[in-house]
Amino acid sequence: MFDGESYKWEVEMCLKLLRAALTGVAPDEELFASLTDEQWRKIYFASVAHGVATLVRDGWLMLDEEHFPPSQVRVTWAFDAQKTERKYAEKWKAFMSLHSFLKSNGIDYILLKGFTTAAFYPIPHHRDCGDIDIFSFQHDEIDELMMQKGIAFEESGCDEKHTLFFWEKVPVENHILISYEKRLKSREKVTDKYTNILATTKRKQYICGPKGEQVEVGAVPASILFPYNAYHIVGHYTWQTVTMRHLTDWYVMRKHVSEERAEYPESVALYVGVMDELTKHYFEGSTKPLGTLAQKYVQSVYSVQCVPEKVDLKFYFNLPKRWRHFKQRYQKYSSLAPEDRATVWDIVGDLWHRYVLQRKD
Repeated sequence: MFDGESYKWEVEMCLKLLRAALTGVAPDEELFASLTDEQWRKIYFASVAHGVATLVRDGWLMLDEEHFPPSQVRVTWAFDAQKTERKYAEKWKAFMSLHSFLKSNGIDYILLKGFTTAAFYPIPHHRDCGDIDIFSFQHDEIDELMMQKGIAFEESGCDEKHTLFFWEKVPVENHILISYEKRLKSREKVTDKYTNILATTKRKQYICGPKGEQVEVGAVPASILFPYNAYHIVGHYTWQTVTMRHLTDWYVMRKHVSEERAEYPESVALYVGVMDELTKHYFEGSTKPLGTLAQKYVQSVYSVQCVPEKVDLKFYFNLPKRWRHFKQRYQKYSSLAPEDRATVWDIVGDLWHRYVLQRKD
């Protein structure tokens, strides 16, 4: 599916360091003993492109100091790590304020993605978090409370899936639906099924602040969590690329969330199985050959555009140049007609929606 340049070597090296960061088992020193400055730069840029720079840094910090990256790359990497930690702390502060506000107004909600996924990592605040995503059956009440506080909604970010507002400068998506199914004829049935699952299946989870503080929140039940994330990653594979962070997120969720025995429809089981296959291969050392679909996912991971190796580090911070560079990567997808894009998403979405509708609960 992806016919662009392959970044296989640097991705493979990142994955070895990610395995160390996630499992606590030190990486093989010999693999990193004779790397050149240029090779370390490749690894750095790959980690940035995949949104796992701080996690990869956690991996190489387990090496002997003599095998660390060169000083210039180390400094830049440390800067990225500090930025990740700072952003996490800022979002945590905003979340705690929002959490207290919603609870004081009798609002019950489920926290999606972000902090709930980060909590499963060895160092939660080293996982990049974007906006705050919440789902609540009191969606309209939340919007009304925001209007009463004079908080404006971002019209460009509002759609049939969620409304968008800023809470203490942090974007918050207030979800009406967990998934995006506005094109589906079965939308009402799917929404009813969501309602039934979320209303009858409770899962509580502790999330972690930057200083180790913990707060219990409502989280997506396992019966939805894994099929939905598999569907979400299929969407990324279809539209853009699968990244290393998709793999690390899946691995830590599987390690920490107990799933009741579930019999998925064949189409859903296929994609859940592929993610299990990939994460066991890269993070648990499985020697079982990867299947055909898993290999396609791997090629997608290899194709994520990284900064060219012969460009100065300052290039990364030059947005106009970066935009021209990355724009080439998406030209073939942006040229798709709207109806073709809709067809792609209908096919991908059907996997998830068939699963929801076929559940017995």
